[in-house]
Amino acid sequence: MHKPVNLSDLIKAIRLRPVRTVLTIQALNSFGGGIFGVVLPLMMKERGVSVVVVGLVFAALPFVMQLSRIVFATLSDFWGRKPFFISSGFLNIVSCLVFYFAHTPLEYLMGKVSEGTKEGAL
Repeated sequence: MHKPVNLSDLIKAIRLRPVRTVLTIQALNSFGGGIFGVVLPLMMKERGVSVVVVGLVFAALPFVMQLSRIVFATLSDFWGRKPFFISSGFLNIVSCLVFYFAHTPLEYLMGKVSEGTKEGAL
């Protein structure tokens, strides 16, 4: 008879450290994105941006993200994933700073472009 497989032994055998690192990065990224999804439209409204323009700025994110994802996926096959995780962290800082100092719709759009590029790099 076969001995039942112990799940903890299986996990130790696989050594999930790289997977845990990636999952931690994804969790932090999702948490930050969730906060921005709630706070950013309120901040834009407080700074005098109309609701229609807020919608247009937010509509730019998926477009930029998909375009950059196509480019980064191709490049990461050649260069590896690590440079793109690092660039994602850098672009996260850039987009946060742009949103913090933004007052015009164009500045918010630049923040969404950097956020979309960050999401595409991840």
